[in-house]
Amino acid sequence: MKNSILKCSKKDILVEYAYRQLSGEKAPTFHTLLFVHAEDTSAGVLRAAMLQKGFDLILVPSIADAKRRIFEDKETDLILCDLELPDGTAMELFHTLRRVAGMFQMKNPPVRFLPFFILTENSDLFTEYEYRHEGVNDYITSPVNIPELIRRVLFFVE
Repeated sequence: MKNSILKCSKKDILVEYAYRQLSGEKAPTFHTLLFVHAEDTSAGVLRAAMLQKGFDLILVPSIADAKRRIFEDKETDLILCDLELPDGTAMELFHTLRRVAGMFQMKNPPVRFLPFFILTENSDLFTEYEYRHEGVNDYITSPVNIPELIRRVLFFVE
């Protein structure tokens, strides 16, 4: 994602995040989201913005790390995934998770029903339709509108 990921001031978000980290103050978190990201800077900015709103955004840089985290951590409420990753695509991760969950009839965590969002710069409606038809819950395009993202996340996790 480009640095234009957010419509709000990055400086304000980073200052607030730095203050909370240095003071030991932590915003209350209500939901844990896993973000499989391709670019560290944008992921950090998005994490800071979501943390301010009470969402704990766990950052992982690859599909391999995401799979490990999802199957070991029973606290993940939703997966956000960049479309293109260093070791594959969001759709590869999506299909792997659904296939593995189906094979093992996993109930805890309910991986098969874990909401899956794709984050991308591609605003092509045909691509969005194709991914939703395959079962992806949401398709978010850059720049990410934080209030809209939160509204969509809450729709699936509450």
